[in-house]
Amino acid sequence: MQENTPLISIIVPVYNVADYLKKCLDSILHQTLKEIEVICVNDGSTDDSGAILEEYAVRDDRIILVEQENKGLSRARNAALKFIRGKYFMFVDGDDWIDESTCAYMYRVASTYHSDCAMFSYIKEFSDHSVVSHIFEEELLVYEGEDIQKYIHRRLFGPIGKELMQPERMDILVSACMQLFETEKYKNIRFFDAHEKIGTFEDGLYQMDVYGNCNRFVYVQKPFYHYRKDNVSSITSAYREDFDKKMIYLFSVIEGKLPVNEMQNIYQTALKNRVGISLIGIGLNQIHSGYGVVKNAVAIKTTLNMDMFQTSLKTLPLENFPLHWRVFFLLCKRRMTLSLTLLLQIMEFLRKRVR
Repeated sequence: MQENTPLISIIVPVYNVADYLKKCLDSILHQTLKEIEVICVNDGSTDDSGAILEEYAVRDDRIILVEQENKGLSRARNAALKFIRGKYFMFVDGDDWIDESTCAYMYRVASTYHSDCAMFSYIKEFSDHSVVSHIFEEELLVYEGEDIQKYIHRRLFGPIGKELMQPERMDILVSACMQLFETEKYKNIRFFDAHEKIGTFEDGLYQMDVYGNCNRFVYVQKPFYHYRKDNVSSITSAYREDFDKKMIYLFSVIEGKLPVNEMQNIYQTALKNRVGISLIGIGLNQIHSGYGVVKNAVAIKTTLNMDMFQTSLKTLPLENFPLHWRVFFLLCKRRMTLSLTLLLQIMEFLRKRVR
């Protein structure tokens, strides 16, 4: 291990990504900024990922290798956070990669603007094409104080106003990748490790804790991070049992993170909107169950009858949504679940055609 203190610690959780891991590690080790350390956590991989990590660790002493039984993404990241020494740290998933100038550029940005969080754009990498995703329209954004609450932290709880025009971008700020975090300030924040209870959104809960304490935020419209989406169909098409119940538990966890201040009502509205918009994902999950249209319609109606969703639908401002989503939520409000199920099947077919 190198003796000099690194400027950036890069955390790489690894689980059965042998086909992609070398590209990930090469992109990190070839950074133009050499003062880095790479903390790789082998989360009980059963493929060749472990052997690849050992090979790279022998070749480059900037790599710290942590081995553990399979405990999931959150616990893998938490295990790595115990070892970070850099002034800043960041996350790169084991099947993704970053441009070679990422660390140098973002360290310069974070230092120049004295920010404790520095965010950048990313590229969705499909098997046959790439799509650049900019988190904000502006090339450069700097927020501090109350503006972080208004435009970053609150948005993690849910969309309001014009943000509802693109419900598919509701979680655009959720990923813990694509940013630098100041180590001294955030080294003790941990990921929620009850994946089996909430299904997903561990990153979102982590971000809520981070940005609830952020003093100065900077964003640059530089798509440095390459987010592999090769397996998007298998991921989104996999039926998750009790997904609606997991979402309800998740919302209770998020509710516990609501701030008590003058913006409390806005945050509550945002969360209520998130609850309603989540019916899109819940519905899409149900149509992947393998059941017939009628049985899926019955299951969706059971979800719609839950008090939490009924309360959200009553106040969801449909006028802010595009026409197809207005139709969707109108069907939800009226609990016309047979029509709703057919609409979801059409939407899913079109989504796969145009992704």
